Amino acid sequence: MDTSAIDQRVVAGLTGIVRRSVARLEALAALPPESFAADADCYAIAEHHLRLGLEASMDLGRHLIARLGLGAATDYSSVPRSLESAQIVPPELAATLMRSARLRNRLVHL
Repeated sequence: MDTSAIDQRVVAGLTGIVRRSVARLEALAALPPESFAADADCYAIAEHHLRLGLEASMDLGRHLIARLGLGAATDYSSVPRSLESAQIVPPELAATLMRSARLRNRLVHL
């Protein structure tokens, strides 16, 4: 598989977003539950970083799909299926990513 078309700047940028979001979520997860629940901003920040991290990970997958010529990922739920079909991610990770795509859609649309 020729990976020369993959834009490393795009990969680095999206990976950076995921890492920063995970770090923020880990910091919030370290708070005592009472502290988290007492501050409405904590919930909003957690929701924001969860959505942001999920979107960046799916956008990374879409970049790989496009640059590797694996077809078109028309929505976030098609990203994990395409990556699994191309044997880029194992089935277990694809299943997790599919659940993540559904969670992202709930965060955005509900």
